[in-house]
Amino acid sequence: MKEKTKENIHKLAWMAAAAIVVCTFWWLWDQSQEEPVEYALCKVEPRDIEESITAMGHLEAREEIMVRPQATGTIAEMLVKAGDKVSKGQPIARISVTPNTAGVSEAKNRWEIAQLQRDEAKREYLRIKSLYEKKAVARQDYEKAESAYRQAETEVRGAADAMRVMKTGESVATANATIVRSPISGTVIDLPVKAGDAVVAISEYSEGTTVAIVASMDEIVFKGHVDETEVENIRAGMPVSIIVGAKKGETIKASLEYISTKSTERNGTTLFEVKARASLPEGMSIRSGYSANAKIVTNTHRGVLSVDEAAVEFDDATGKAFVWILTSAPEDKTKQEFKRTPVELGCSDGLYVELTSGAKRGDLLRGLAK
Repeated sequence: MKEKTKENIHKLAWMAAAAIVVCTFWWLWDQSQEEPVEYALCKVEPRDIEESITAMGHLEAREEIMVRPQATGTIAEMLVKAGDKVSKGQPIARISVTPNTAGVSEAKNRWEIAQLQRDEAKREYLRIKSLYEKKAVARQDYEKAESAYRQAETEVRGAADAMRVMKTGESVATANATIVRSPISGTVIDLPVKAGDAVVAISEYSEGTTVAIVASMDEIVFKGHVDETEVENIRAGMPVSIIVGAKKGETIKASLEYISTKSTERNGTTLFEVKARASLPEGMSIRSGYSANAKIVTNTHRGVLSVDEAAVEFDDATGKAFVWILTSAPEDKTKQEFKRTPVELGCSDGLYVELTSGAKRGDLLRGLAK
């Protein structure tokens, strides 16, 4: 009895050992098997494909005005700050005119002489007027005397104003000139000066000091460059989509308006400058200088059979394009079967490519592995 029990124990032990070995081998075999790969399916269907060229550049206001003063002096007060919106004629800064004490004496002499000349012109005018009323002189002589008197009065006022400038730095004539005003409605994009800075008035001898730069941001201009290999494919009037990086991919519709006839070289690459004009959508604000990409549409193909470019592969030996067409049931995700099929390609927009032959509408093609 004991020997039979012992024999049974040995049998059970061998059976357990055998089971362990079998399980081990099965586990190792299972681990060595590759899990079935599931591929994304790309459908062949009609799409509109736009062929385009991308230009990198930046945005500028179409109209930027350098605001310069009409009086020389120092900035007494800045009335706006960068980023403020201003209307046409709105004060931007106030200038304190610098007095010129060196010319006070000369200005006083001019004023005194002007008074003497005015008094003399007045006496002559009154004499001629009396004779004219008696019809003793011609009307022409009367008008000449009257004009000389008026000019003498004007000279006295001018001399008095000049003397006031020399003494105080301000005058009746230049009172308005001490206020710098915006010539257009727009946004203040830069203030090159600050309170206390000296400024020079604009004149025929000097372009003057720029007090502020005001830009009208309702219309903007994209300025960028395209490669010499692509410039022959574009022309003025082509539609442009401007993508502004700082606006999280917001797109602005524009129109190509300028293509330079002169190239520039950058890092060994020959480039041509392009410009596109756009009006900002309502509610959208842009800062001058934002970097942007412009997509210039060179051709549009409507309703062509196309597929995601990820579904197209190329033969290493021949370089010819081919696709894998699904032959199994679309709902069977565990055992997808595909047939390699050569195709002919047409236009492409970088996302989708036209299939001119080899596949038909509704075919499901192998894409990227999930």
